[in-house]
Amino acid sequence: RRILREEAGAIAALSRKGLRGEVRFGVPDDYAEAFLSNILQRFNHRHPLVEIAVSCENSIELSQLVRAGALDLALVTDFPGLEGFELIREEPLAWVVSNKFKAPAGEPLPLAQGSPSCIWRRVADEALEGHRNRVRSLFVSRNYSAIGAVVRAGLAATVLPQGLVVDGLRTLGPETGLPPLPLTRMGLIRRAGRATTEADELAEAVRETIGAIERKAA
Repeated sequence: RRILREEAGAIAALSRKGLRGEVRFGVPDDYAEAFLSNILQRFNHRHPLVEIAVSCENSIELSQLVRAGALDLALVTDFPGLEGFELIREEPLAWVVSNKFKAPAGEPLPLAQGSPSCIWRRVADEALEGHRNRVRSLFVSRNYSAIGAVVRAGLAATVLPQGLVVDGLRTLGPETGLPPLPLTRMGLIRRAGRATTEADELAEAVRETIGAIERKAA
């Protein structure tokens, strides 16, 4: 991979035909953990001279940054009122725990949750109406890295798309008494106005990366 990157960079530098600009990209940290490495590898191999500035915030905040022109492109979760959304992937949400987790007998299920502005937390809160006695909040953070650590330690459950249930994690079924969760939609939003070639190329790298993961899962 290193040799290929160096080769691509040399070719672009010598030919002066490679892209040389910059692109400002937004992605929530849960998506970043799952997809960002592959997205950047794919893009950098093609355009090694382009500078990429990455911002990790939740989807609502990223949409505000895109609307303000502070970001060129963002990978976000769809939510009511979001404009200009390009759907890339749709899948069910699930209640998720570590393989180490043991449900406390006769007690509410401990939850590790995102901040109140997190789309998945809002969906879970709506689903839990009428089921509040089955759960209790144990841990709250705006960063998935912190939530993931709590879940992997076997301390609490959280909400994730099915596609992010990796090795070491498992989903909880209806036998727990938890309500079913709806589908979640992942996609791209763009800054208003004419898109740069760099933003177009990064958007294509996002589509290809997530599409490849879907095909592998199938």
